[in-house]
Amino acid sequence: MRKLRIVFYSSKFYPVVEGSATAPYELATSLSKANVNIEVLTYNFDMSRKISIGKFKKVERVRNIKITRITPFILNIFNPEPFSFKLLYKFCKQALKSDIVHIFNFYHFLTLIPLIFICRIINKPIVFTPATIFECVYYLKNKKRYNLLRFILFFMRKMIKNLMVTTKNHIKLLKKLGFLKNKIYVVPCGIKFASFNSDIKKKDPNLLLSVGRFDWNKGQDILLKAMKNVIEKRPKTKLIIAGHITDLNAFKKILNLKKELRISNEVTILPDISRKKLLKLYKKASIFIMPSIIDDFGIVNLEAMAAGLPVIANDVGGISCVVKNKKTGLLVKVGNQDMLANSILFLLKNKRLREKLAKSAVEHAKQFDWNKVSKKMLKVYYSIVNQP
Repeated sequence: MRKLRIVFYSSKFYPVVEGSATAPYELATSLSKANVNIEVLTYNFDMSRKISIGKFKKVERVRNIKITRITPFILNIFNPEPFSFKLLYKFCKQALKSDIVHIFNFYHFLTLIPLIFICRIINKPIVFTPATIFECVYYLKNKKRYNLLRFILFFMRKMIKNLMVTTKNHIKLLKKLGFLKNKIYVVPCGIKFASFNSDIKKKDPNLLLSVGRFDWNKGQDILLKAMKNVIEKRPKTKLIIAGHITDLNAFKKILNLKKELRISNEVTILPDISRKKLLKLYKKASIFIMPSIIDDFGIVNLEAMAAGLPVIANDVGGISCVVKNKKTGLLVKVGNQDMLANSILFLLKNKRLREKLAKSAVEHAKQFDWNKVSKKMLKVYYSIVNQP
C-alpha cells in the first residue's frame, strides 16, 4: 500500500486528561509509526479559560507528524468560538497536497463549516469524527437552539459522505438525526495499554477514583452527593476526583459543594493533574467512577479498566459500548445518586466480585490498544481514498 498524506484538524491536540484532545493526538502518533505523513492544524488557545497555551510550541515535528498551533480570534456567537483566517489558508494549502482530510469535533462551527466547504471545493475526501456530538446535541436542545442544530445537521448530511464514530450508539444517534445515506464507520478511541499494568490484589480497598474534566456535563456534583451517603455507612472510604479544568465556574461549584456536604477530609480534588501522577492513582485505587450526565465515549473508562479497576458509570451516550454491565463494571441510571451510592457500597463490600470484574475489565481493555485501533483506522482511510 502506498504511503498516505493526511491532514488532521482538531480544535484541541495535546496529551492531557481530556479525551477530545488526547484521542486525535494519540491516533496521529500511532499512525506515524505506520509510516503515514500527518499534518496537524490546531489552536494553541484554551477556550474555557481564554488563555494561550504557552507550554506547547507553535510549530513542531514528531516522527512523521508536523503540528501547527495557531492563536485564533475568539468570537462569542454560539459559544466562545475560535476562528482564524490563517488556519483556513494553511488548511487549504496542506489539503491540496494530501490524500485525505480528517476533521475532529462537533463544536466550533465557525471553523468547522469553512473547512468542510474548502474540502468540497478542492474535491478532497473528508473523514469527519463528530466527537462530542452527544454532548453538543444535548446542550443545544437544552438551550433551545433548535434552528442552529437543524442547520448544522442539514449542512453535514449534504456535505460529508464519510463519518467516523467511536461506538455503535453513535450510529443510532446519527440515524435519528437523519444521517441515513451517509457512510458510517465505527473505530473506537484507544489507549496505551502497556502503560497501565497493576496488581489487582494490591489495591487500596477503600480508595475510589473519578477522572474527567471539570465541566457542566461531568456530574461530579452527583458523585459528591452519593459519596456523602457512602461515607455515612463506610467512614474509611476515600475519593479522589482528578481532571483538567475546562469550566472554572463548574470547578468552583464542586469545591463549594464539598465544603457544604462536610466531606472535605474524605474527598480530594486534584485539578490539572500530571499524567505521571494519574497513572499512580489508577494503580492504587480499587474502584473507578464515571458520573457523566452525557458523554460520547469516556477514554478514562478504558484507562481505568486497563489498570484493573471495575467501573461504575452512568448508562448514557456511548459509555454502555465501553463499559459492559456486570462484566467490566456496573451501569447506573443517570442522575440517580442513591443508585450510584448503592452501587459503590455494593462493590466496596464484595472484594471477590471487584476482583472478578477487574480481571474482565483488563481483558476487555486490551482490544482498545492504540496499535490495534490505528490499524483499523488505516484500513478505513485506504478504502475511502480508493473509492471511485
